[in-house]
Amino acid sequence: MPDPANGLPGDKIEVAYAAIDLSAKVVASGRKTLDLSVRPETRQAMADRGLRLVTEFDVPPGRYQLRLAANEVVGGRAGSVFWNLEVPDFSKTPLVMGTLAVTSTSAVRTPTSFDSPTLKDLMPGPPTTTREFKLEDTLAVLAEVYDNDAARPHSVDLSATVRSDDGTQVFQTKDERASKDIKAERGGYTYLATIPLQDLVPGKYVLTVEARSRLGGEPATRELQFTIK
Repeated sequence: MPDPANGLPGDKIEVAYAAIDLSAKVVASGRKTLDLSVRPETRQAMADRGLRLVTEFDVPPGRYQLRLAANEVVGGRAGSVFWNLEVPDFSKTPLVMGTLAVTSTSAVRTPTSFDSPTLKDLMPGPPTTTREFKLEDTLAVLAEVYDNDAARPHSVDLSATVRSDDGTQVFQTKDERASKDIKAERGGYTYLATIPLQDLVPGKYVLTVEARSRLGGEPATRELQFTIK
């Protein structure tokens, strides 16, 4: 990819992706063209922070290899990446949580092609894979909780807890959902927790998101580590 700050006229990046199952069958694929003919301030942001593409596609539970390739139209540079992933069956246990999606107030500074209607409607900004943040940042963490016990009226307690490297709890926020609020098309709830970092100190932290049914049973949890610089 050329330096986006050069602003080559008419330059574009063509991106193609495919999800391939264990039998080498393509179960999902797509293409996207990113136009690099942008304003000078956007070109500078791309040079400083890169260019992010957010997209989505549906696949059934199973193990896959995600293959993504990008080609620069004018300069002719190309690159690709393969990634093995597993999509769990969210119907196997009474309560289960998907992978956490994270954004921050600084994430919006990276130019983004946000081709993901589901996430765009649920999150205040584009998801980021960055796990290093600054004290002035505010995090927003999205969890999807799948509740397979909707036949019995109940509530689910939700929490997001941040602990420092030595295990000290430094932040917690709580919420709850009622089984009557289960979205039929998704089979559960969405939970968005906002975590301001201004009152913390530089260091390493662990964020734990937990969903616990008042019917009992094991809670559903997800964790991620992040660093404040």
